[in-house]
Amino acid sequence: MLKKITFAGLGLALLVLPAFASAGSACPILSRSLSRGMNGTDVVSLQNYLIGEGVLSAGLNTGYFGALTAGALVNWQSAHGISAIGIAGPATRAAIAAHCGPSSSGTGSGTSTKIVSLIPVPASGQAPLLVALDASGLTQGTTYTVDFGDGTTASLTGNPPPCVYGNDCSSTLVNAGVSHTYASAGTYTATLQYQPPCPPGLSCTQVLQVVASATVTVSSATGGTTSTTGAHQFSAAHQSGIAPLAFTFSATSLTQSTRYFVDYGDGSADAVTLNAPPCAAGNDCSNGYSFAMSHTYQKTGTYTATLTGNTCPPGADCFVGPQTVATITVTANYPGN
Repeated sequence: MLKKITFAGLGLALLVLPAFASAGSACPILSRSLSRGMNGTDVVSLQNYLIGEGVLSAGLNTGYFGALTAGALVNWQSAHGISAIGIAGPATRAAIAAHCGPSSSGTGSGTSTKIVSLIPVPASGQAPLLVALDASGLTQGTTYTVDFGDGTTASLTGNPPPCVYGNDCSSTLVNAGVSHTYASAGTYTATLQYQPPCPPGLSCTQVLQVVASATVTVSSATGGTTSTTGAHQFSAAHQSGIAPLAFTFSATSLTQSTRYFVDYGDGSADAVTLNAPPCAAGNDCSNGYSFAMSHTYQKTGTYTATLTGNTCPPGADCFVGPQTVATITVTANYPGN
């Protein structure tokens, strides 16, 4: 309120304005959500910004968040594609920071751009894909919702960071993270959402505000591969995937009297146990044997799996050693590939 002070003998009357008189369009320092009924220097900063944007009348930078400030903020939000609810929540504060540039952090030297971000690590890969979603620019103590875009959600809270004794860390923006596994191939949009609080005594439409988003691309594992040599078919259930990766190798049309081995190409090998085929009485089914066996590649890399056959009877001296029957190249990828 304006105060009138009269100086006796001089006939002068001075109008003393509140300390919050000067206005400007510099980036406001907003470290908390603001709504009707609140007051403080951060409200002054917001009002100065709205005055500079031409949506609030000059002289209304009183430090009190009233109906006029809320109305001006609604107009600004509408003009910038934000839910027009008259509350300066995370989405609005991020949009203001992005619109006007870096603002002083208010807790020391230097500047910080107060924009909420959501970064997936990795942003793409093969299913099933484990993704860490790292959020930054969160407000301390505020609970956010992460919608992973595949029908599932999780809560995320901006917890206070370590604070050196004697420092004011109340306005520090914080980071947090959450992990999620995408089971199926597809392109997903993960969103970080915030539910603005309703000021006491008001009836508010509760609408989740999207404050940040990220795209995650998940591909299906590469299809199976088969190597054929003569009548033999040496197959892998798939050609590539994320390490550690279990491959199932199989082969058909194998000879009963031949001893087979699979060299996986990673320094390990296994002897093959053959499975007898269904065989009608009186038929020669000695060349219809098969097998299926699994092996896990623990490390990333491209490997050549080799099926070998040895026709030399056990204990006999033979001039011909194991022969290569077929080979398959398989790849175990890094999770970010």
